[in-house]
Amino acid sequence: MFKVKKNRNIMEMMIIFISILVILELFYAPHAGHSKILGEFPLIQVMGYSFLITELFISGFIIIGLFKVMLKVLKSKKISLGPSSFQPFILVFGFSLFLSLMLGIFNSNLGLLSHFREMVFPLFLYLIFTNLNISESTEKQVFNIFLTGLSMIMISNFIIYFYPDFFDSILPSFGLISWYTLTLIILVFCISFSKIVFGNFNLLWFLLCAFSVLTIVLHLVKPVIWAFLWGFVCLLLIGFKNKVLINIRQVSIILIILFFVIITIINFPQSRKSEMLHTIVYRYLNIGRGEVEGDLSTGRFEIWNRYLLKSLHGFGISPRGFGNLTEIEVLGRSMIDKGAHNILVYYSYHGGYITSISLLILIIKYILFGFKKLNYEFRCKGLFQRYELIGIFAFTISILSINMVNLMIADWRTAWIFWFCVVLFLKRMNNKTGDLI
Repeated sequence: MFKVKKNRNIMEMMIIFISILVILELFYAPHAGHSKILGEFPLIQVMGYSFLITELFISGFIIIGLFKVMLKVLKSKKISLGPSSFQPFILVFGFSLFLSLMLGIFNSNLGLLSHFREMVFPLFLYLIFTNLNISESTEKQVFNIFLTGLSMIMISNFIIYFYPDFFDSILPSFGLISWYTLTLIILVFCISFSKIVFGNFNLLWFLLCAFSVLTIVLHLVKPVIWAFLWGFVCLLLIGFKNKVLINIRQVSIILIILFFVIITIINFPQSRKSEMLHTIVYRYLNIGRGEVEGDLSTGRFEIWNRYLLKSLHGFGISPRGFGNLTEIEVLGRSMIDKGAHNILVYYSYHGGYITSISLLILIIKYILFGFKKLNYEFRCKGLFQRYELIGIFAFTISILSINMVNLMIADWRTAWIFWFCVVLFLKRMNNKTGDLI
């Protein structure tokens, strides 16, 4: 699975190394915020600033990558921004965001640096991955690193659910279980489900699919369930579009997985079933919540409304510039720089509604692009199988969906995996050759 190719360039070796580092760090400290609050490893200090180890290496990669892209532009006089239909909206998004950044610098906004670090700097990964000459064998190896590593994290999450102290001797108390890793586990589900439905049935892939569903369902984290359902619906729509799910064998596989999950949960100890029932009633049926926590959205609707109203005053760009620490009232409490919990709302306030609208159009175009390309006639000619590309596309849809209720993309490990998968998919869908888009 992990064959080493000779004559890799330095950027390819960096991509492989950072990808391994991302998986290892997700094992040890899946929630970046905990490490930053506690100031513990893998957090390190560099010139007075705090970085996770992965953030430090990804920062270096972005700086070197931008330099190489700039050299490419000077030499060839051109740059790739993705499919031709995407390019005008990428330019509008980038230009309006740039104007908001300039306004933020002019106003000396206190949150400019931290917001730029979380929500702007990682965006360059798309540009770099798109323009670097990354071989298909390197892409395949990195994909295998993600899939294998997240499968191991999934198994560990499953074990720790029943035996919370199992990893105490090697991991901190907050290790392994996090809504970040639970969301990334959706990649394992999407690939394994796609394999047994769109490819050939295999017992190992069936077990990976069943246990990934079980692991996600057991923890009942609402944003993760939301993302999982979007990925699942995406796979179903592709199946119906390609007339795959009309086949009795494929329908039987889905029903067997569902039966496996239900039977497993039925055989749980009563205490576990009672805990799950309470979570469903409280989180999903909104029974027992007080006024402090608000409605089923836990205040998100009110947050979105406040930020969107403020963004309307900016004449298309951010009203006070990128990184402005504004105060809003949510559930009767005043909060400064409250998280937007929605990527479109976030860029609408910090980048202006033109930025947000162009991003929304790009998301819609990406979804339509994927469904159009993944038709019945599509066949892969390279190292990637058809089921893998279907699974990668569904996974990226899941990540996009969770960023409509949480800004998961602000985590650099997630951004690394997400942008790599997006560019990989777009390149493989480009005339089925994988050339630069």
